[in-house]
Amino acid sequence: MAYSLDMRQRALELIKEGKNKTEISRMLEGSRTSLLRWSKRASRGELAATYPKKRGGFRVDDEKLKAYVAQNPNAYQAEIAQALGAKENTVCRALKRLKISRKKRRLSTEKGMKKSEVFI
Repeated sequence: MAYSLDMRQRALELIKEGKNKTEISRMLEGSRTSLLRWSKRASRGELAATYPKKRGGFRVDDEKLKAYVAQNPNAYQAEIAQALGAKENTVCRALKRLKISRKKRRLSTEKGMKKSEVFI
């Protein structure tokens, strides 16, 4: 949870007055690391809290993914990601969401063979 802006400003005022950062952190019940981070951000003019962080999710176009997997059934996720201009973990989540299994089944196993074929 983010500290309030007035608390940050008060902490920075105390630092400018020459108080010890450890004492300030104890007095305000915050961490010393937060004080150091606030001083750096204040020097850049970014003291206000940046929560919640804005983060845009990247989604793979489902139709393009389905078409690529249909054309290239043996492609690795890295290859699919490169072809679609995405990251591997994005492709992995999209495949899970679409319930497309990436496991390859070997035909030489009993389960992989058709019932009419004889296992040697």
